[in-house]
Amino acid sequence: MTRALGTEPVVLSVDIGSSSVRAMLFDRRARAIDAITTQIPYELEITPDGGATLDPALLLSLVEACIDESVERIGDRFGVAAVGISSFWHSLLGLNAEGHPVTPMLHLADSRSASIVDRLRESEDEAACRAIAGTVFHSSYWPGKLRWLREAQPESFGQITTWSSGADYLFERLTGERAMSVCMASGTGMLDVSRCEWSPELADVAGIAIETLPRLVDRSEPARLTANYAQRWPALAEAAWFAPLGDGACANVGSNACATDRIALTLGTTGAMRVLVESQAGRPIEPVPGVWTYRLDRSAILRGAAITNGGIWIDFLRDLLGDADADLLDEAFGFEPASHGLTVLPFLAGERAPIWNDRARAVIAGLHPGTTPAAVVRAGLESVAHRLRAIYDLVAPVAGADHAIVANGAALLKSPGWQQIVASDLEHPIVTLPEDLEASARGAAMCALVDAGLIGSFDDVDDLAEESPSVAPDPVEVAAYAQERLRHHLLEKLLYPGTESWDQG
Repeated sequence: MTRALGTEPVVLSVDIGSSSVRAMLFDRRARAIDAITTQIPYELEITPDGGATLDPALLLSLVEACIDESVERIGDRFGVAAVGISSFWHSLLGLNAEGHPVTPMLHLADSRSASIVDRLRESEDEAACRAIAGTVFHSSYWPGKLRWLREAQPESFGQITTWSSGADYLFERLTGERAMSVCMASGTGMLDVSRCEWSPELADVAGIAIETLPRLVDRSEPARLTANYAQRWPALAEAAWFAPLGDGACANVGSNACATDRIALTLGTTGAMRVLVESQAGRPIEPVPGVWTYRLDRSAILRGAAITNGGIWIDFLRDLLGDADADLLDEAFGFEPASHGLTVLPFLAGERAPIWNDRARAVIAGLHPGTTPAAVVRAGLESVAHRLRAIYDLVAPVAGADHAIVANGAALLKSPGWQQIVASDLEHPIVTLPEDLEASARGAAMCALVDAGLIGSFDDVDDLAEESPSVAPDPVEVAAYAQERLRHHLLEKLLYPGTESWDQG
């Protein structure tokens, strides 16, 4: 994935994740230049009532610091032609008439609007709204969050003239452009994904004026730094800056999963499986049962499903059990598959697909005096694989019959043991990309390379999936996980009846 320093035009990729901000430099083959990589971790502010927020000023300072360090390392050795930005989807903040934040940035994990979402499901035609936006009612999307802000913070709500995502607020500060890419907008639950326009119907549902939503731009519309930032970062002053894109879309591109013959599987803090499908703006998009629809741009959509609890669940278990040195993980991988006698629902932070239930909570059933901490961790690893299997069964029909599954995400790529569990649970080989791959950052760089005219298409970069090994299912494990998965879903249905799928019609 990495290469030596050179002199050809390059692109800078800024990747805004849920736990860190990083900046990376890529060449025209989308190979990372490892000498120009910076990363700064941060933590969301989590509150007992379900809040998950971040101060926009802090986020801006983190991005500035990452770019400061990158520019210092770049020096005069490279000509940076373009800057791409990847960010987590679904964040929300309100700006006043001067463009200053009135609210903190609400992260996708902020679930304080759960009761509002329940009311929306009772009062609105969710199926009709889903046909427009490609999404259901859920606390991760804007309609519920906007309604909640109106009720919980009416004074602040009244000051807001524009709604934005965290990443698009940063883009406005850096370039002076108040806009949102069609890609980011598709993750709000407010976009008509067929027409690539804001939906008046969803604006009414959310209780806002459609004029308060930002101008929509496509992937390829460039901007330039403001004068102050151009002076601060002379190496980037002439670069084309492109509006932020959703990290899931970028992960597909960065994994070389750009057609229906490849499903991108991401397992990091959370998890997802997605297929990129050609679909021109203006063409009707038919809903697929259990699957959301977002956009990469006006010519391609993403069909997929996501889980809320991936690596975060395993990190929680290890912290809870005092595993400071990762000994429990090593011991857990020594267990025979499904041999611990436990049935686990890993709903530490509610769950998205397929049940879309903010109130779902984690369960460890079957504990007995002989249960060891390593057995709990092993059961946790398998439970996340069961959730991936649940969304794979929804996404697979969208893909080609002979599709490959291409894996990215640090939690999975750094764990061969977990890779084997997932491959066996899915009953399908998984292609394991390089461990140091940052798929979302690479995807944003690839989009910038195309949009700046440095390459003709995504096919002009190195195809990592062709070069990478795969992990095959183990027949013994397949049988064991099939039985355990049945217990898993029976427990889920018992505790959360009626929510085993958010839409089967």
